[in-house]
Amino acid sequence: MAYLIVLTLTITSVSCTPHTPHTFSPASPSSPLSTSSPPSPTGSAASAQRYTTATEQSATGQAIAQDVPLRRHNNHLYARSMINGQDGGFFLFDTGASLNIVAQGLANRLGLPTTKNNRGGHAIGIGGSQAFSYRQVTSWTLVGHTQYVPLHVNRLASIPLNLNRHASVDKINPGGIVGFPALIDRPFTLDDGGEKLTIHPRKRYESQADETRQPMMLRGRLPYVWAEIFDGQQWIRLRLLIDTGQDREITLPLRLLQNHPGLASVPVAGNGRAAGIGGIITTRETWLRSLRIFDTELRDLPVSFEPSTQLSGRVGMALLQNFRITFDAPRHTIYTRWQPQ
Repeated sequence: MAYLIVLTLTITSVSCTPHTPHTFSPASPSSPLSTSSPPSPTGSAASAQRYTTATEQSATGQAIAQDVPLRRHNNHLYARSMINGQDGGFFLFDTGASLNIVAQGLANRLGLPTTKNNRGGHAIGIGGSQAFSYRQVTSWTLVGHTQYVPLHVNRLASIPLNLNRHASVDKINPGGIVGFPALIDRPFTLDDGGEKLTIHPRKRYESQADETRQPMMLRGRLPYVWAEIFDGQQWIRLRLLIDTGQDREITLPLRLLQNHPGLASVPVAGNGRAAGIGGIITTRETWLRSLRIFDTELRDLPVSFEPSTQLSGRVGMALLQNFRITFDAPRHTIYTRWQPQ
């Protein structure tokens, strides 16, 4: 069986044609984005004496939300984890991954056994595919502010991940990936530019008055929404994957640009390179004329066009960090609020 893992890392981006403005903003009001770098992640998991395992209930028996701090660096999100009571280090938080992954080296170091039937599959990424097998876990938790927040997972896909690029670029050596299925059974919110993850009680999320609401489609256990892009003459409707593992603003199939050259607000500005599961690919870099998503219209949006025919368009953290986003998979709904960083 094949699973989609669309974690990406920008290696280089070469611009040949100057363009102003380089930032983007909603059509109204105009709010330029911050270009400052997020702080480098530091520190380690706190000692076990400071933590208890979350019960998802308050002292009065009421279900409560649980906060998990995330480290954001170079538009990637990282959470501290514990596996079978042992420190698992940082894991990438990637809603574009349909698998929960542990690096093969970490799985061996923690002594994680293979599952009895050991039925694995292939993880499909932007550059190809990689085979994996499953490792059994008795507990997998995220390190919250004062509690370990349990994930209801009993196996992790073991892949010989090459995340050295993340270690050199993001200054973190991740031990795996927290994929969307880890939290598909309950609502969760990304806030503070992606630096706070709030996990809500099952089917108990109540939307706020200033949030917009739209349907969320689950395809292959991944979250998609409808969006529109403008080619100078017409609006084109398409599905976009909400992908926190993507470090760019938006990525679209190259064939869209070939069929609708008016999508670009300037001629193609240069080439870039992106790395992920399966290898490295070359991309076309330019600016998108206009995008409508989450009831917000954005203009002059940096965009990468990929040659891959397997992947749909994706919205990455460079854009998502400007929204407060709640994923409510049980209700097939996504809630957003524009709050530019």
